[in-house]
Amino acid sequence: MRLPQPGKRDPICSCSRSWLTETDARLPAEEKFIFRIRQKGRLRGCVFVDVRKLLQFISKAKDSDEYGSGGTGPSEILEHHPETGQSKGQAE
Repeated sequence: MRLPQPGKRDPICSCSRSWLTETDARLPAEEKFIFRIRQKGRLRGCVFVDVRKLLQFISKAKDSDEYGSGGTGPSEILEHHPETGQSKGQAE
């Protein structure tokens, strides 16, 4: 899957583009879920999200709550209601 456009969220887990890139930057190389492809000699390329690795990361983070406390981490994102734009706690 390609990285979502600025201001958009990914269709898999409703993560923002900035959350995806910032979180990926903090991960060790073997856990990174964003990868870039560009042709030799080109300045620009495409940025993709490895959905399998992203879902593994979210599952692991949700279980350990390592990245989910006090912000817009995976725990809050998984409980996000795309229709209302509110989290599970705000929607009730």
